[in-house]
Amino acid sequence: MKFLAVAAFAVLFSVGAAQAQQNCGPMAAMAQHFADNYGERIIYTAIMQDSKKMIFLANDQTQSWTLVIADGAIGCIVATGNGVNMVPTGVSL
Repeated sequence: MKFLAVAAFAVLFSVGAAQAQQNCGPMAAMAQHFADNYGERIIYTAIMQDSKKMIFLANDQTQSWTLVIADGAIGCIVATGNGVNMVPTGVSL
């Protein structure tokens, strides 16, 4: 649960930067791009208060990750990075 809270916190402080840079495009094409080029797959999605969808993609082997906010079929990259650690369900942080 703490992991989700950290991701949500990152979104709140990164959305303005992502919108300013306009790293946006069709969500289906983005998901395919991150799968093909980085081996990232969608780990989880969450509906935000404004009905936009937060999408977290990650590669557990390379530990790369991408956070996308989607409004309908259009997604915008909010943040990317390295060092993601997949935490099994039920494990305390």
